[in-house]
Amino acid sequence: MDGYERIIVSCRDTDVLVLLTHFAGQLNGELWMRTGTRQERRYVAVHDIQLTPTMQRNILVYHAVTGCDTVSQPSGHGKKTTWKVFQQHGALLDDLGHGTLSESTIRSVEEFFCRIYSPASDETNINDVRYRMFQKGTKDQEKLPPSRKCLEQHIKRAHHQAQV
Repeated sequence: MDGYERIIVSCRDTDVLVLLTHFAGQLNGELWMRTGTRQERRYVAVHDIQLTPTMQRNILVYHAVTGCDTVSQPSGHGKKTTWKVFQQHGALLDDLGHGTLSESTIRSVEEFFCRIYSPASDETNINDVRYRMFQKGTKDQEKLPPSRKCLEQHIKRAHHQAQV
């Protein structure tokens, strides 16, 4: 922002807002996003968005793993519900998007998904969460978490997206 006090980015894409939020701390000055329609414009003060250091570090990974333009979202769980999990358990995403994807990183992200689908449980195995939900009467496939094998593919896509 050399020589500028304020930058305004005009866009309606939430992916851009996430990118701006991630990089806002590296800028000196105001960063705004103009969004909405011609009849109903809004300005988001990106520079005023307060995130914990863990959230700031992992916002791009969070966005990738919970649904973006190239990676699907967890069935039945949008950004509002996953945001609460991210606020409490964002550190589980620390290694995603960095280097080679390891089994320990996959397990950490799996635990993050367990928190999404079963917030009151301490389960760390998504297949166990899936089984318990089915046992308790959740028969609709759309409401069940993905199997471990499907989740692993999802994590690989999110890992790649976060690296890009």
